[in-house]
Amino acid sequence: MGSYLARRLLMLPAMLFAVSLLAFGIAWSVPPERRALAGVEKHVSPEQLRATIVENGWDRPFLVQYWRYLGNLCAGDLGRSIERRSNVATDLVAKFPATIELALASMAIAAVGGILVGIASAYARGSALDKAAMLYALVGVSVPVFWLALMVKELIIAYLSVPLISAIPPDTWWTRIETVDALIAADPHRFAVALRRLLIPAFVLATVPLAVIARITRAAMLEVLGADYVRTARAKGLGEVAVLLRHALKSAALPIATIVGMQLGYLLGGAVLTETIFDWDGLGKYVARAVLANDFAPVQAGVLVMASAFALVNLVVDLSYPFLDPRVTLA
Repeated sequence: MGSYLARRLLMLPAMLFAVSLLAFGIAWSVPPERRALAGVEKHVSPEQLRATIVENGWDRPFLVQYWRYLGNLCAGDLGRSIERRSNVATDLVAKFPATIELALASMAIAAVGGILVGIASAYARGSALDKAAMLYALVGVSVPVFWLALMVKELIIAYLSVPLISAIPPDTWWTRIETVDALIAADPHRFAVALRRLLIPAFVLATVPLAVIARITRAAMLEVLGADYVRTARAKGLGEVAVLLRHALKSAALPIATIVGMQLGYLLGGAVLTETIFDWDGLGKYVARAVLANDFAPVQAGVLVMASAFALVNLVVDLSYPFLDPRVTLA
């Protein structure tokens, strides 16, 4: 496992290099004049606009600009936001914990709900429960998350009194994760408010992963429920819950773990619209605002962080295979 881990970690810089080249190339393709407008007033002279372009080196050839960007990146400098006039690395440290909180909450809902629905559907194959579960799975992967988020937000505004704005003052943050900071502050009311604010976007964001996990769990469970060792376990008098959880689910764990890891990676990098709609102050909303302002330093940094998170999550999932199934070896 040590050699496998070393090889995977050595592949990470190559992957990030490719991602950085792609992200930088897309930003470079935007005319410098449009990028400069993000950092100046609306009514600005051509001379001031040109000065902004020269100051940032956007008038230089592509390879010169990319080499400079790559050197800064290796030194830990992710650049400065032209619109916000702030250090991008500092902004990411402030924004990413909120995205992690939302992604983990969504993944917990999706994993628990999807696995339970998938097990029940496989156990009652062909029944009304199975058909209803698969109908939900089809609808869940078909409904656009941004539309669902908009509808849920309108419902909250019209009928519910769930807060959409953070209840934690910025000067009392420790981890920048609202629920954790509320627990550290030993404030039950603040924790309840933060939890209610978290659960609404978390349930919306969990819609697609829950449906996908349910379908994969059902397929994996159906494959093992007819196996000889499952029939043997039943013949020995084991209860159905023990057969399903201790024998069938354990054998079906690999594809379920794979899809859970993939969906968590997507959640860490794909919560842009949900964060924007629910005014969740995370990385997704930060990147979306930067895109609208043609402020590409935050976009490039956000893409790198999302790609790194996705790669690391999948690495952890791959490393878990031998523990889930001793027959698997990491070559």
